[in-house]
Amino acid sequence: MKTYAEKNLIPGEKIVYAGHRHWIVFMMPVVWFLLGVVFVVELNIWLFTTLTWIIAAFDAVLAWINYSMSEIIVTNMRILIKVGWLSRDSIETTIANISSISVQQTILGRFLNYGSITVSDRGSARAPFLLIQHPFKFRQAVQEQQADKK
Repeated sequence: MKTYAEKNLIPGEKIVYAGHRHWIVFMMPVVWFLLGVVFVVELNIWLFTTLTWIIAAFDAVLAWINYSMSEIIVTNMRILIKVGWLSRDSIETTIANISSISVQQTILGRFLNYGSITVSDRGSARAPFLLIQHPFKFRQAVQEQQADKK
């Protein structure tokens, strides 16, 4: 099955970088699951255990849908970023219109190589796209395409 980006390529356009969200999006379901383990092992409270495991399963399904439905694409002509499923943030802009890409990383983000990217096109900054894997590779791919256009 073709991705959103592959379906919407312009003639002569080719994908030079394809990224996605970082696996850290699955951290909250793991936290809920471990909380359930604590409830059953330490406190022997099965009601809270069952409840936290239901929350963990539901949260894991939502995280998987969000992870698998998100695309971060750089082509030789433009960028396409689509993050989310029910609540979706997206941007499509040509390489020539991009004035800057800023990357923000927490300490954990630096160790695990994820961060937030904000794309500015001709003076207007967009909302940041959070928990993106290899944000500096994304920025480098855009900068290489901008250099090729000069």
